[in-house]
Amino acid sequence: MKNAAAHPRNHYVDWLIVLCLLASRLDPSFFFWRTVYRSKAPNRPVKVEVQQRGCLPVCAFRVILRDGLGAKILTSRGDCYLGMAQAVWRTNQVAIFVDGMYCGQFQTAYDLAAGKPLQDHALDDALRSAIQTSYSLTVKDLEPFNGDALAWAAAGRGSTAFHDRHHRLWHSLLLP
Repeated sequence: MKNAAAHPRNHYVDWLIVLCLLASRLDPSFFFWRTVYRSKAPNRPVKVEVQQRGCLPVCAFRVILRDGLGAKILTSRGDCYLGMAQAVWRTNQVAIFVDGMYCGQFQTAYDLAAGKPLQDHALDDALRSAIQTSYSLTVKDLEPFNGDALAWAAAGRGSTAFHDRHHRLWHSLLLP
């Protein structure tokens, strides 16, 4: 049997373990999913959440629909960093816009009553209105984007405001 001392451990592995442990202590989302945006349905016990995990260069996020019976992942993306998210509810439908920054923007919509996805742009006008209201956008703010709040959000303008509101280090601990 060989002596364990004859095979010294690779110190790079030790340092990598130490760095990972430190990163996970500073921000638990390094390894675990953390909710950074949540929107509740106004008329039923359902919510949509945007969760993020990791840090550059291996960030990922997912959009989850939760009801009293469980959770359904509506979409997920890797190699992305969450810039902004906005959801809007209409009766039994929800639509969400997400700016994934490095991987681009996307929208998804879901019909709760039918239990299936809607056409992605079915609630665009409602999303535009929700973004304009949530971020108190004026006609002048939207002029460079031909009055389109979705174009404003897709251009990355909502990222700073979103992060000020939703994406603080300890914010996820305070979400109800």
